[in-house]
Amino acid sequence: QQVEVRPRVRQVLPQANEEGSCGQDLREDLAGGVTASTLISISSMVFARSAALIGGGVMSDQAGKTEFRRDENTGLLMAYRDGMLVGPVIGMGDFPGPADLERVRAIVRDIYRAVSELERMYPGRRFTPDGHMVGSLGEVVAAERYCLNLFEPSHPVHDAYDRLARLVQIKTTQGNKVGINECPDYLIVLRMSREGEFEEVYNGPGDPVWEAAGKPMKNGQRQISLSKLRRLSLDVKPEDRIEEAAY
Repeated sequence: QQVEVRPRVRQVLPQANEEGSCGQDLREDLAGGVTASTLISISSMVFARSAALIGGGVMSDQAGKTEFRRDENTGLLMAYRDGMLVGPVIGMGDFPGPADLERVRAIVRDIYRAVSELERMYPGRRFTPDGHMVGSLGEVVAAERYCLNLFEPSHPVHDAYDRLARLVQIKTTQGNKVGINECPDYLIVLRMSREGEFEEVYNGPGDPVWEAAGKPMKNGQRQISLSKLRRLSLDVKPEDRIEEAAY
């Protein structure tokens, strides 16, 4: 049974000649011409953009298979993950980019300045941001940084998908560990600082993290330290990472 997903789409690629994929012209990567038979051998970023020109294609990775099909009614290029519809292929022409990320950093710094002031006013009380605020900040930063399309809040297991319809879970923390409840296809872990910086701790397949995490707690969550995540990150192959935007 298929589960309906409602991705928040920023922009799609309805036309083959559209420019702008994270600031790059589609034609730069296609100057020599591309056929369906050669798609599998080129980079994942080029693959998604090339599929938009050809009208479809299939490629596999360690977590599954992505198929691109042109919708006859809308003309949009749709992505399917292991046979299930994920959503439209994302066009990157309108991603805000570095300026938007800097604004998020400035807001985080303002939040922590307010926290410090409150803690001075009420000694012994802590006002550290946590929960939904930190999680949501990490999700929007990851969306801009890696050109991800976010699902609606509370989507099961995964928070977003990338240009190849790879499903991604995003975890953000201010501490030294994170918790995961289920094994995601791909996982991005960020650490947020009081200065508004978001350090990439892990970016890659979810299986190694799930296997390395501790035993399930009473709530079913498994925890893993950032130090262990950094070690696991060293073994992630470049093609298994979610590519950052080429701003």
